[in-house]
Amino acid sequence: MKMESYKVEIIPGTSDSVYITFPKNQGKKEYLFLDALTIELSEAPKEITIRRERSWRRTFRSWRCMYVTITSLDSGKELYFPVFREIDSTGLTIKENSAKLPHNDTSEERKESLLNNLKFRETIDHHARVPDPVPAMSSNVAEASPTGSRQNIFLSIIQGIISIFPEQLHFTYKPGLPGFVRGGNFFELPKELWFETVKIVTLAYNAVKIEAQTIFLKLWNFRRKWEEIDDIKNVFWFPSKKAAYVAKNWKEDTFFGKQFLHGCNPIMIEKYKEGQQKIPVETLEKVYPDIEENIKNGRIYVVDYWILDKIAAAIFDTPQFLAAPIVLLQQTANELNPIAIQLKQEPGEDNPVFTPQDNKAWLLAKIWVRNSDFYYHELVSHLLRTHLMGEIFFIASYYMADQHPISRIKGDLCPFLQ
Repeated sequence: MKMESYKVEIIPGTSDSVYITFPKNQGKKEYLFLDALTIELSEAPKEITIRRERSWRRTFRSWRCMYVTITSLDSGKELYFPVFREIDSTGLTIKENSAKLPHNDTSEERKESLLNNLKFRETIDHHARVPDPVPAMSSNVAEASPTGSRQNIFLSIIQGIISIFPEQLHFTYKPGLPGFVRGGNFFELPKELWFETVKIVTLAYNAVKIEAQTIFLKLWNFRRKWEEIDDIKNVFWFPSKKAAYVAKNWKEDTFFGKQFLHGCNPIMIEKYKEGQQKIPVETLEKVYPDIEENIKNGRIYVVDYWILDKIAAAIFDTPQFLAAPIVLLQQTANELNPIAIQLKQEPGEDNPVFTPQDNKAWLLAKIWVRNSDFYYHELVSHLLRTHLMGEIFFIASYYMADQHPISRIKGDLCPFLQ
C-alpha cells in the first residue's frame, strides 16, 4: 500500500499534549502533537478526532482549538478541519471542510445543535424579571459536563464555597434597561459559557478573603470612632505595594492629576474651550488672573461627569449621595494638575468652586471626584462599553449552530469575555 507524506498543523499551537486520530488510516493510530508534524498516511483523511491528554494540571486550564490543516507534501493539496471549540480529554471528531453556510448544511449534527441552543434559550427565559433576593445555587452542576469528571467534582466544591457567601442583592427591573435572564448564577449556564476554572478559583478565594477581612475589621474597629480622615486606613487589610503607595500620596494634587491620565477613564479628558465653560470664568479669575489666556492657549483641560447628574442612587434601599462634578486641570510641563472643582453641574450660590486654597474643603472635593470617577467607570466604561456591548454579540452568536462560520468570530471574542 502506497503511503503519502502529510504535514499536520494545529492552530493555535499549544505546549500541551494533543492527540489526533485518523479513523480510516492505520488502524486508528493516535499521533502526539506538540507542534507541526509530518506523518505518513495511506490515504487523504476525511475526518479526524482531536483530544487533549488527561491530567490534573490540564483540568484547570482550557484550550480552544481554531482549526487543523493537513497538507499533502506530494500534491500540495490542503485539507481544512474547522474546530472552533474547547478541546478536552474526551475527544472531538471533525469532518474535513465541515464548516458550511446554514442553507448548505442539512446534517443531523447541525439540527441537533440548533435544538440544543433552542432549549438553552427556553431554559434561561430571555425576558425581564426580578430575581429572588438571595439567588439559589444550582444543584445540577454535574449535568453540565461528563458525570464524575475531576474538574466537575472540583467545581462542585468551589460552588459550595461560593454558596456560603451569597450576594444579598435585590434587582428591580427598570424599563429601558437590559432584561434579566432566569437563573441565579453562571453554574446554571452551559459549561462552555462558564468562567475559566482559574477565575472560578479566584472568585472563591476572594469571597473567602473579603468575608474574613470584613469580620476581622468589624472586630478591630468595634466601638472606635473616626477622629480624622486618616483613620480610613483602619478599614484596609492585606496591603500591597501599590496600595501602600496610594495611601502615602493620595492627598497630593500631582498624584490626583496622574490618576486621570493613568486611571480607568483617560478618554474623559477634554480641552476646555471658550463658550463651553460650565464654571464661571469670573469666579476663577479671583484665584487665577491668567485663566482666560490659558484657556485660549489650550493649557486647560476639563473632566465633566455630567452623566451622573440627577441620578437617584441607593444601596439596599438606603439613599446615597452622588455628585456630578466638573474638574479643571492645567497642563504644566508633562503633568496635569487640578486647579478647580465644581461638584454640581449648574453654577449657583449653593454650588461653590473649590480650589487648592481651600485646604480641607479642597481635599473633600477631590474625594467626591474620585467617588464619581468610580461610579462612571463601573457603570459606563466597564458595564456598558465592555460587558453589555460585547456580550450582545457573543450571546447572539451562541444561538447559532456550532458549525456556523460565525463561530470563527465567536472564537476570537472568547478570550476577551472571560
